[in-house]
Amino acid sequence: MSDSINQFIQRFQLQLPPCAPVLKQSRKAAVLIPIICHQEPTLLLTRRSSHLRKHPGQIAFPGGAADIIDSSLAETALREAKEEVNINPAAVSIIGQLPALDSISGFQVTPVIGLLPCELTFQANLDEVDTLFEIPLSYALNSKNYHSMEMIRHGYPRRIYFMFYAGHLIWGLTASILYRLTTQVNGMLYPEKP
Repeated sequence: MSDSINQFIQRFQLQLPPCAPVLKQSRKAAVLIPIICHQEPTLLLTRRSSHLRKHPGQIAFPGGAADIIDSSLAETALREAKEEVNINPAAVSIIGQLPALDSISGFQVTPVIGLLPCELTFQANLDEVDTLFEIPLSYALNSKNYHSMEMIRHGYPRRIYFMFYAGHLIWGLTASILYRLTTQVNGMLYPEKP
């Protein structure tokens, strides 16, 4: 493993996670944060198919709703990653997870962090995914690359995070998850307000 990956693992596992919000949703879901172990590590992201009913065309991690057959949320994330981008669950080394976040679609989403060998090939399930792309992990972990704005949703203020990378707008739950990962890995006790 590269020094970059070893440093990331140490920083992730030795820092306390950011304060978890009070969750309102009860339906469980999970996403896989796939970190590809290149010499300079990258994150694999998807652009959801434009014909999907929920969140068409948005940038996302592979993931979805928990099934009754799933023994854990990590298993949910791995099953969904297999279905969406053909990641063999046996090839993923799970190193931990972040606290769950509520999604606007009614789920309590748990991000599961997994390391993938660099020689893996991915194949998008075109029923669910239009495009696959990678962003450097170092870019995703730089808090200066994030922007935010306050919105009122159902009468409550809500901070929305977003960032741009190579023509892609990463926002919403995906950006919130990445920002929480950045917060934890960089040891920020309280999330910054970019």
